[in-house]
Amino acid sequence: MGERTVFTYLASPSFPERQPHPRRSSKSLLAPYKPYLLAQWNAGQRQTKRLFAQIQQQGYKGSYMTVTRYTHQLRQAQRHQLNNLEGRGQAPPLLSIGQPPRSCSSSDLASVEALEATLL
Repeated sequence: MGERTVFTYLASPSFPERQPHPRRSSKSLLAPYKPYLLAQWNAGQRQTKRLFAQIQQQGYKGSYMTVTRYTHQLRQAQRHQLNNLEGRGQAPPLLSIGQPPRSCSSSDLASVEALEATLL
C-alpha cells in the first residue's frame, strides 16, 4: 500500500469498505460458440488450438486462454463422469518385466514371456 493511501486513510473519520471491481457484461464472448465447441468435443475433436482456430474463422474475438479454460472444464467433467461409472474398480497392478504375474494361467505366462523376449 502506498504512503499517500495510508495518510488518506488515517485522515479519514472512518475506513471505507473496498468496492468490488465492476465486471463487464455477464455474457461471455465465448457463450455463442459453446454449443459448437461442445458438439466438436463430443465428436472427438479435443485439440484446443484447432477448436480456437475454427471459432476464430466463425468470428470469435476472444482470447485463446478463454477457450483453454473452457476445454479444461470439459476435460474435468469428462474425467468426473468416467470415474463415476458403475463397475469401475481399481486399476490392475502393473507388471514389471522379469516378474511373472501373481495369478495367471500358463498361456498368459507364455504370452508375457513372449512379449518380454521381443522387448529385450
